[in-house]
Amino acid sequence: MPDDHEAGPPRPRVSVVLPTYNRAHVVTAAIESVLAQTFSDLELLVVDDLSTDDTAAVVARVADPRVVYLRNARTKGVSGARNTGIFAARGEWLCQIDSDDIWEPTFLERLWRGMESAGEEVGVVYGSLAVVEDGRVVREHPASMSGFTYPRMLYEHFFFHVAAAFRASLLREVGGYDETLSVNEDTDLQLRVTARCAVLAVPEARYLYVSRPGERLMRDHAAAAASMRRYLEKHAALLAQHPLAKYRAVNAVLVAALKGRSWRLAGEMWLAMLPAALSMPRWFGRHQLQALRLAVDAVAGPRS
Repeated sequence: MPDDHEAGPPRPRVSVVLPTYNRAHVVTAAIESVLAQTFSDLELLVVDDLSTDDTAAVVARVADPRVVYLRNARTKGVSGARNTGIFAARGEWLCQIDSDDIWEPTFLERLWRGMESAGEEVGVVYGSLAVVEDGRVVREHPASMSGFTYPRMLYEHFFFHVAAAFRASLLREVGGYDETLSVNEDTDLQLRVTARCAVLAVPEARYLYVSRPGERLMRDHAAAAASMRRYLEKHAALLAQHPLAKYRAVNAVLVAALKGRSWRLAGEMWLAMLPAALSMPRWFGRHQLQALRLAVDAVAGPRS
């Protein structure tokens, strides 16, 4: 049987996956930033997660044969949209860009140098990430750590999945993103991938994360808390070996549950944190005060 990824036109060196949902007003800038790369041997898979705006028409106006438009038959969420692209990609390496972000023109060229030099043990080549607000960089996360890093992601989000190139075969081997997770899906994937491979940092490659505070929607904290709890349960055995990471993750669920008024889940997470009172009392006390303030605010409700 022929390999589906070998069929059709010559394989590009890099596949770029761009998931989008009702972002027609900003997606053009993301598309253009990929097509304007100084490294051009790529395909751009725009995965429309069944948008209800004119995303399809906006993408159709892009006259570049490297652009492939894929539309999900049902709304699958961002993890599902990413997976659609991952399993349709034809390149050996796979990058991602979110629909409201942009790449510096040399981002992929610089990242490609890392891919070219990467040994077989390297499954992730990643760059730096810069947070942009109102056209200026307000914060940077430089890429610096290389080698076998598992399970570093439990303690430090040292690379960002959107600022990285993954071996596409590796992403498919691990099953892509966990579509049951709406929060922590990136950390979950990064843990599963780095358990199998080394990473290579390329600090000069820079991804621009565009923060638009005025466009941020209210997070569904209850749904986020439920997703974060699934992440906890999925990695329970690993987290049991790393108590600080475990309690940090439990506290994050507690905070989200309190903000979402998911009282039962909040109570379960509070009980799960109690052992930290003995092993790390100062840390426990500080976070209990935070939880108490959040609980009082949640009970009081929004101020007029």
